[in-house]
Amino acid sequence: MLGFLSKHHDIASGIIILDYPAIHTKLPEGAGEFWYNMIYNGVKLGNFVTKHTLDGIEHESVYHEFYEDLEKMNCPVWLFRGNDKESKIESNLTDEDIAKYKKSVKNLEVINFDYSGHMILDEELSKAAKNVDRILNTIVAAK
Repeated sequence: MLGFLSKHHDIASGIIILDYPAIHTKLPEGAGEFWYNMIYNGVKLGNFVTKHTLDGIEHESVYHEFYEDLEKMNCPVWLFRGNDKESKIESNLTDEDIAKYKKSVKNLEVINFDYSGHMILDEELSKAAKNVDRILNTIVAAK
């Protein structure tokens, strides 16, 4: 998403980012296999995406930071951050990542999820849904 918006920053009315730094990573060899065989909540992720797709993502991945791109965007950004250190899958965001977002984004709201790690939509779906509804109403009201 950030890759597309970095090239078309004038089309976004707002951006919601769920617990990720503004970085695309270069995936290591074997990442497609790893994710295909990953078991999450008792279900193999390969049930939802083909091995071919995951291998393609692995091989086409490149490292890119989007913080400078975010500086050019003139829309608000809402960053959902999981804060539960005891969660099965911890947050992907560090304090350093948050500082980079704050430096790069003119209109940033960090929304903390204290009972979630990275999997916010699994662990605090109701709170996330209420925030998405509020955000969409904010965007509509601004138009």
